[in-house]
Amino acid sequence: MAKKKLIDFILFGLLILRLLKLMPSAKELLGKSYDYPALKNAYYSSQYMLEENYSLIPDDTIYNFSAGYYLRGGSPILVNSEQPPLGKYLLALSILLFQNTTLMIYLFFWLTILGVFLLAKKLFKNNHLALLTTILFSFDKLFVSQLRTVPMLDIFQLCFLVFSFYFFLRWQEKEKKSDVIFTSLFFGATIAVKFFITGVVVFISWLFFLLLKKRWRQIFPLTFWLGLSTYLILSLNYLKVLLEEFNLLKPLAIQKWIYWYHSNKLTSIGTIWPLIYCNRWQTWWADRAIISDPQWWIGLPILFTFAFIISLIYLVKKPKDENLEIVLIWVIAYSGFISLAQASLRYVIPILPFLYLVTIKSLVLIYEIFKKKV
Repeated sequence: MAKKKLIDFILFGLLILRLLKLMPSAKELLGKSYDYPALKNAYYSSQYMLEENYSLIPDDTIYNFSAGYYLRGGSPILVNSEQPPLGKYLLALSILLFQNTTLMIYLFFWLTILGVFLLAKKLFKNNHLALLTTILFSFDKLFVSQLRTVPMLDIFQLCFLVFSFYFFLRWQEKEKKSDVIFTSLFFGATIAVKFFITGVVVFISWLFFLLLKKRWRQIFPLTFWLGLSTYLILSLNYLKVLLEEFNLLKPLAIQKWIYWYHSNKLTSIGTIWPLIYCNRWQTWWADRAIISDPQWWIGLPILFTFAFIISLIYLVKKPKDENLEIVLIWVIAYSGFISLAQASLRYVIPILPFLYLVTIKSLVLIYEIFKKKV
């Protein structure tokens, strides 16, 4: 027992050291004040406002400007309406409290780390493996890039997504009403941050699991609470629009428009896999050149390969592990979805921590199989 506690203490200490290593200095964190006039000038000179002679601005600039615009009472359907507003309202809160958007990104980075640990503990039921998985995930180049290009919305979406899965696993174990409500709240927040298609794939994954297990009586409460929570959270985020137009269906109509805007991205079948395995990025602009992505690293193809390996092991051995089954269904479903979309490593982020969970689990299963044979 003492030895186990010592190992836990060492692993926890390594995780804390890693998080401290990622922390910027107080000057870097608090020294950059929010410059709304400069961002406004960049936005009104960009591709979003001009048809020619414009300056290209990246996503982090538009999110930065949108946060300040919303904070000043601007409508979420007039600026960056192609993404739901929750993430930008969180950035606006950061501006209000800290005069920058950086601190909120770091807060959600830490919360994501906490969520991954809780999810790993639920999956492995072992503190050592949970801490080890979390430490390895904290080194992931793509994940850490969320602290380098600030602000992006992916970290908010990932945090809410991880916690929604955590409470869904809890609900499957204990069937407590509070767990399905928390699942739904985090699910609704996930949809309110970015294009809702990720949430649709999550719902399909959960529904498939319930059908597979013939848990008919759980389907209605899950669907009801997910739908209700999503509508209420979207309505709160579009409250300014609702007060102006008083149309209770307006939040859903906006999502329909967002779908129309993003639907042209579901055209490049299979281009994600050359990017993941060979760092050959088929771009969708200008001459559609094939380039490399600086965020790529060799761990990505390894993680996906282990995910496929454990899927095969699961099909053959069929171990009784429902938590693993839920995670695998999600990884496979989302992998199928991104196979239909334009290639971008940012689209991998929603399953990134789950790939680490599956990889560690596959190594454990492989070890146990060989141990039995020896």
